Amino acid sequence: MKIQSRVIFIITIITLIIVIFSISAAIILQRGDIKNAQEQDIKLVAQIADYYVSGEIKALKFRAKNLAFRLAAFDEHAWPDIVNGLLPEYDEFIGLSIIDRAENLLASSGKKAAPPSVIENHHVCWAFNGEVGLSTTHETPDGVVFYMGAPLPGIEGKIVVLTIPGQYFAEKLASINIWESGHIFIDDSEGYIVANRRSQWVEDRVNFVLRARTDPDYEGVAETVKRGIRGESGVGYFTISEIPRLCAFRPISGSDEGWFLGVIAPLPESPFVNIERAMYQVAIIGIILSVFAAVIASFFIKKPFEQIAALKEAAEGFSRTKSEFLAKMSHEIRTPMNVVLGVTDSNLQKKELPDEYREDFEKIYSASDLLLHIINDILDLSKIEAGKMEIKVNKYEMASLISDVVHQSKVMYADKPIKFKLQVTENIPMLLYGDEFRIRQILNNILSNAFKYTQEGKVELAFSCEELDQEEINLIFRVTDTGQGLSPEQLELLFDEYIRFNSDKNHSIAGTGLGMPITYKLIKMMGGDIKVDSKEGEGSSFTVSFPQRKGDDTLFDQELVKKLESFQISEIKHEKKGKLVREPMPYGKVLVVDDIVSNIDVAKLLLKPYELKIEEAESGFEAIAKVEAGTEYDIIFMDHMMPKMDGIEATLKIRKKGYANPIIALTANAVAGQEEIFHENGFDDFISKPIDIRQLNEILKKYVRDRHLS
Repeated sequence: MKIQSRVIFIITIITLIIVIFSISAAIILQRGDIKNAQEQDIKLVAQIADYYVSGEIKALKFRAKNLAFRLAAFDEHAWPDIVNGLLPEYDEFIGLSIIDRAENLLASSGKKAAPPSVIENHHVCWAFNGEVGLSTTHETPDGVVFYMGAPLPGIEGKIVVLTIPGQYFAEKLASINIWESGHIFIDDSEGYIVANRRSQWVEDRVNFVLRARTDPDYEGVAETVKRGIRGESGVGYFTISEIPRLCAFRPISGSDEGWFLGVIAPLPESPFVNIERAMYQVAIIGIILSVFAAVIASFFIKKPFEQIAALKEAAEGFSRTKSEFLAKMSHEIRTPMNVVLGVTDSNLQKKELPDEYREDFEKIYSASDLLLHIINDILDLSKIEAGKMEIKVNKYEMASLISDVVHQSKVMYADKPIKFKLQVTENIPMLLYGDEFRIRQILNNILSNAFKYTQEGKVELAFSCEELDQEEINLIFRVTDTGQGLSPEQLELLFDEYIRFNSDKNHSIAGTGLGMPITYKLIKMMGGDIKVDSKEGEGSSFTVSFPQRKGDDTLFDQELVKKLESFQISEIKHEKKGKLVREPMPYGKVLVVDDIVSNIDVAKLLLKPYELKIEEAESGFEAIAKVEAGTEYDIIFMDHMMPKMDGIEATLKIRKKGYANPIIALTANAVAGQEEIFHENGFDDFISKPIDIRQLNEILKKYVRDRHLS
């Protein structure tokens, strides 16, 4: 995509996001007000409808009382003749019956006069007690009707029952529209519809409470009807025919029969919806305008973006060159270092080595180890910058970590006139979860600096912790020295890369200026913090803290703290290069694959104490041939970088042939991302060159000894 197109795209997308966010926020903020306005609007209609319907019912009852009063003025024997002339004067009634308590029909008029059995209706028979009562709809052969019972003044045991058309209230309300298709309905005290725009629902005496028992689609409306039956007032939301609807309901004022009315309207018809539509229209217009603006703006900022793209491409090229250089440097330096450290390490493990030779080998090992440490610092920094450095959380023993770090420092700097003091609090958990390797690295970096830059005096190391919650603590350690100290200007540059202070008087102290920058970045990656207090010429104090998860609830006790502080916790004698107990494994068989003969010789030298059966191959082709010949090994040690066919290609070909035994990579290329590459390409594990005999020992125990003994 061209720069100009990118600019247009980016500006449009940003504008789109802003517009959508703004409109969405406005709609969300206004939706509550809109909802409230809709409810108030429809509740007002329900209130007006209540005045109308309750007035209509009162008028019907008044007319019924008037008719009964007129009938009572005549002799009972004259009623059969009188009713025929009286009924036409009351056009709201389509039938008239005079009935006594014994269900005798004394007189009637109209084609839908009530049958005597109508007095069984609860509301009609109120008339025997002097009250006018209105029944719900009753089914007749010609459709549903209402019956209204009225007392005959001064006449006991006889009432007049008037018939009202079943669609009477529906027709009265039919002309009232709410929004577009909304309407008013009336239900009786049991939920039967007695008035609705859909006349068939009235004729069929539809009851949504009963329908919901067999059809879940009506559960929403049924809940609203139930509330109306209970005499509540309010609003309800439900869906009918996949259309969301709003309903305001309330009891009909003055209705002793328990009727209630409701105003129901489809929500999409709400006039308030136009507010949201208008907002969306504004959003669309804004987006269209933003596209035009983006096109115009792109002409002005095209050139800077092209320059940025060129710089980005150059930076990426530099990054690739840097990675290639680091890989090359790592391989070229580690390969000869593998021979030097391998031979030296092997000789240092010999008990019969004369003291004068041992001292020479230790000097060689120390110098080589320092060079390897510098390489590792550069590679660690590369991993951090590439975002490939991972914090690997595992369970570890805190006492062991403290003991190892302390004894390593005591051995390394035993010749300096420095008093070393250790302080440990008793509230530290025995087991913690964290990246033990990186914690050791941080501690060693800070502690070694304290010893290196202190000629005499003291170095103090203090451990403590703070409870964060039931599962986590904040692990704290502080390193204090009486060394050279730092000026305020130096403190500001302390964590910058490749910076060393006072080079004139510190030229004999080994270092690259990478230890503290790496330490700082690792602490931040673990969610921690580092604080430095220093005064030039007096010394420094480094306080580091980072969260760690508890392994269990066991804490350091007084006896353990005492042993740690007196440097008695370790039962193994610490030397500059400690002895390693290597367990013979004569039952094991391994294959060493490397194109450099000296590397094969070093590997065989390091493997010799294990009494393994060792075969060798000087190329990937030769290793494949051995596997094809049916030879199986407990481990194949495969060099990574070989000519013609490298270790990864050879391993993939071996795996394709169905070979499932462990293959361990031997690599001098320790740049970021290598571990993932090995695991993705068929390797079980890897060992960095120069080969560390302790790592080699762990690999052999895991893949040879444990497999044979399991």
